[in-house]
Amino acid sequence: MKTLFYIAAIVVGLIAYFQNNLLYMPTEPIQYPHENEPGYHHPLQQNMNYKDITLRTSDDVNIKGWFIFGNSAKNLTKSAAMKY
Repeated sequence: MKTLFYIAAIVVGLIAYFQNNLLYMPTEPIQYPHENEPGYHHPLQQNMNYKDITLRTSDDVNIKGWFIFGNSAKNLTKSAAMKY
């Protein structure tokens, strides 16, 4: 039982030590769709079924994006994505 405790303590310690490396930190500035490579400016360029959306945050900031639907109703919750 002590061995399991020591292993758990080491794992938790390593996670705490390397936590900044576990986060996604983009190296390039945030891009706008028109700055993407050709063919990736808009969902229609990839024949994707989408809907324009606007999300309003609690501090009244509007975030515009696309809700990209999945291939079928069965997969809708698994493959739907939002790109902003």
